[in-house]
Amino acid sequence: MSNQQLDDLNQERADRELADLLGINYDELSELEYTHGTDESNEGMVYSNYVEFNPEVGKEILKKINLDSNNTFYYNAD
Repeated sequence: MSNQQLDDLNQERADRELADLLGINYDELSELEYTHGTDESNEGMVYSNYVEFNPEVGKEILKKINLDSNNTFYYNAD
């Protein structure tokens, strides 16, 4: 198995876990546009992770997710 195939498998696994955390399925997640980020201290301690969604893509799917007013979902770093 090539490095690219391993990377693809790891990404799919992470995406499936994220979809489960969001309460949607993997196919729904793949229809959305989003970016990942972290909230961290100046010393680099991570407080939380977040996913920020493009509000113009997948509006019906986004209604299923508990987003804040900035179309962001926060979750624990661990």
